[in-house]
Amino acid sequence: MADKSLIEANRRMLESRRRPVVKLAAENGNNLYRSAQIANFERKSKIQAVNSSISTSMGKMKSDVDLTAYSPEEQKNIRVFLTSQRSKYANAANALAQIEDTSSPQYQHYVDVMNSVNNSFGNLKNQLDAYKSDKVQFAEGVRTGMYSEGNNEEQYGMAATIYGFSDGEKVNAPFEIGDNGNLGFNLNGQYMAYNDFEEPFVKDYKVASGILKQTADLYKNHTLLQGPQKDMLRLNLMASLSDPNTIKSLVSDFESEGLNFSDVPLDDMDVAKDMIVDRIMNSYTEVAAQGKAEYDARNPDKAVATQEFDTLTSDFNNHYSIKGLGGYSFVWNEKEGGYIYQNDEGIPHSSVMADGKVVPLTDVNQLAALKGIKRN
Repeated sequence: MADKSLIEANRRMLESRRRPVVKLAAENGNNLYRSAQIANFERKSKIQAVNSSISTSMGKMKSDVDLTAYSPEEQKNIRVFLTSQRSKYANAANALAQIEDTSSPQYQHYVDVMNSVNNSFGNLKNQLDAYKSDKVQFAEGVRTGMYSEGNNEEQYGMAATIYGFSDGEKVNAPFEIGDNGNLGFNLNGQYMAYNDFEEPFVKDYKVASGILKQTADLYKNHTLLQGPQKDMLRLNLMASLSDPNTIKSLVSDFESEGLNFSDVPLDDMDVAKDMIVDRIMNSYTEVAAQGKAEYDARNPDKAVATQEFDTLTSDFNNHYSIKGLGGYSFVWNEKEGGYIYQNDEGIPHSSVMADGKVVPLTDVNQLAALKGIKRN
């Protein structure tokens, strides 16, 4: 089970700044994905209904009830199986005693029968141990709210049924035992082997917490998100969403923590993954810009020095040019005798104008002193 204290700590850290983390694609929801939002809501409602049924059922139990105890019908099934297998073993042993030729096919047949019985006993023990352990873990997971509402509602309801936690008359399915000692369940007339049952998955607190923490870090860095750092964050996000269950959990479980993906359709995991990554990256960019803007407003004397630029490069005359923000660059202007902050069309940025005239930077060291510039 995951530790949800991580996300709670990061959520509190974000709430202290009163900022949304990830919003819907449109202010009032995206009509294009309204059907997905409805489908996700309906699935979550069904999961919540199963949890309510489980809570009601467990509330009727005595506080000291042994969750690993078998129901009367399960005890009966165990007795029937043991009796049948012991009888089969005894019959094979008696037949074996009548055969003198130990190399005959008949002799080997009864040896195989006896070995099969022994193996079924061992297999049954392992299956029962696993079932009891999984049953206790499921009950604890429901009690602590660890299971994701992104689970398939039918699969989740099936878990409640086979573990005997659904509330109501004759709604649970006691296990049956096959000749090989494998457990199975009769679910609405269809048999399902316990080995084939897929346990519900838990909420992905680790990934959600990482997103919240990264958001808080970007806000505190007081710099815009761009270039290699932005590319790296996108790659990290893509890797963290490699598990479809993580995508389902993000869509379903963390809206109250500021991660609202409730209108993301889950019928195509690749599309859902791209939508989530794009939305998180947009949020990262906005939060970083907000953090920088607020910092610059509080520290106007440092605003220019915190601009980010790419690598400083020199031309053959040992002059330098540097690409800056919003399509502007510092370039050497021979006529002005200095560096002008201008766009690709040669129009100077307003920050380097004074009384309608360009005020160039005449010393390359002034450029190198700006944050983020590296000399070639």
